Amino acid sequence: MDNYILTCFHHGGCVVGNPNPTYQREVDVFGVGIDKDHFSLVEFLSYTKDLGYTNVKGFYCEDNNELVQVTFDNQLFEFVKDLVDGDEFHVYMVHEVDELEELPAQPFLPLCDPLMNLVGINLEGCGE
Repeated sequence: MDNYILTCFHHGGCVVGNPNPTYQREVDVFGVGIDKDHFSLVEFLSYTKDLGYTNVKGFYCEDNNELVQVTFDNQLFEFVKDLVDGDEFHVYMVHEVDELEELPAQPFLPLCDPLMNLVGINLEGCGE
């Protein structure tokens, strides 16, 4: 029998604080049903790529109200082993910011377009 867990990916934020880390400044939460037998870090990375994140630094989960970084699939199994179909599971994603790509400056458009004059459009936008 399949057990689909509603997995809520919290993203856009960061983990701060030591010794009690918290996830702050999240942008959004993305929910997806994942079969409990398919929980893995590789599976999580595929979902983060769908969200547009390419440089994921890590995943965190709550353990007794404390955020713990997940580094092995066995840890994920321990988190979800007692969950049943329809339960929620929260994953907090930390990612690096991609380098900003500067686009070349666009030239200013002229106030009067020569093409408008060729096709006979006046300033009110009506054909002449």
